[in-house]
Amino acid sequence: MISESDVLESLPDGIIGLDSNLTICSFNQAAEVLCEVSRTTAVGRPLTSVFRKDPDFVAHVTATMSSGRLLTDHQQNLSRRFSGPIAVGVTTSRVLDNNGAVVGAVVALKDRSGIKALEGAALRKDRLAYIGTFAANLAHEIKNPLGGLRGAAQLITRKTKDETLTEYAELVIREADRLNTIVTSMLDFARPACRIANKLNIHQLLDSAVELLKGEGVELVRAYDPSLPSVIGDSGSLRQVFLNLIKNGVEACSDSSGNKSTEGATPGRVTIETRIITDFHMTVPVEPVPVEPMEDEENEAANTPPGTRSGTMAAVLIRGTGTGIEDADMEKIFTPFFTTKPRGSGLGMALSLKIVREHHGLIQIDSTPGKGTTVTVYLPTAFGPTTGE
Repeated sequence: MISESDVLESLPDGIIGLDSNLTICSFNQAAEVLCEVSRTTAVGRPLTSVFRKDPDFVAHVTATMSSGRLLTDHQQNLSRRFSGPIAVGVTTSRVLDNNGAVVGAVVALKDRSGIKALEGAALRKDRLAYIGTFAANLAHEIKNPLGGLRGAAQLITRKTKDETLTEYAELVIREADRLNTIVTSMLDFARPACRIANKLNIHQLLDSAVELLKGEGVELVRAYDPSLPSVIGDSGSLRQVFLNLIKNGVEACSDSSGNKSTEGATPGRVTIETRIITDFHMTVPVEPVPVEPMEDEENEAANTPPGTRSGTMAAVLIRGTGTGIEDADMEKIFTPFFTTKPRGSGLGMALSLKIVREHHGLIQIDSTPGKGTTVTVYLPTAFGPTTGE
């Protein structure tokens, strides 16, 4: 015989029962998992006490009890004791006795975090597709007149002896070069990938990026796993990803004035670490990398259709002791043209994400404001001899 408590405990949604004073009298197992609050802690306590960090949620439930305003799958973020906030769908209803009097309320919580993630991924994909087309058209229109402006400024510096005019012309040249870099990034972002897949030594790619950033006043620490297998990919594009991510870490270690650590001061530190991740499972959709087919049958996994990835992955962790990323900026990190740098283009992270996805990989960002940021790049491993890259 199935009891009512058995039914309640078997539901995948969190169920919270409340009496007429909004005291919790029922708290099923799913609610414990969602809210990270044990039943013994919740039952017998006021709703306002258990959910004191979620006044909006408490207000909605209170309105249901007092005025009968019901909610149906209302989108809400709930705070949790040990993890970050979780997106839930809130459904409320009043509980009536045989005489129709209100004796309590019931709240159903449905986990919406997975759906939110999928919606965010779909929205980012639409944005990237739109911005890619826009960037390609805009870049082609800018390239030619930009070259003309730079050429004219160069002629001025050669023909004039006026130091002030020369200074202005050199400023035009510098800004034209900066704009050309942005336009080139836009074209790289919009251009369909045409990459050559080889077996690559990730440590050599990282070393080449580190060498370019030495002397920036920030300590660069390498912590490589010597047993890390090679990966399959395009050396030029992956080097661009690592250079961009390490450079971001170096710049984040700057002080508030934008200057690197000075002599006598404690320098910032960027640690580049590599690991092997076994039994890795990536269930987010990824796009296939349009590379030449590999003849080696051992590399067949790198050319499989998009979908769930599992197996051994190479992880590159770039950990900086900078200012960290504000919570409000985390969702915008990969949005094209979003940047917190005064002279940044806002295309570096979007382009890096595009490249890593084309290599069947994943980028993960963990950041604490005021303490630093760790960016992890996951790439499928290969077997056999690597190229000289």
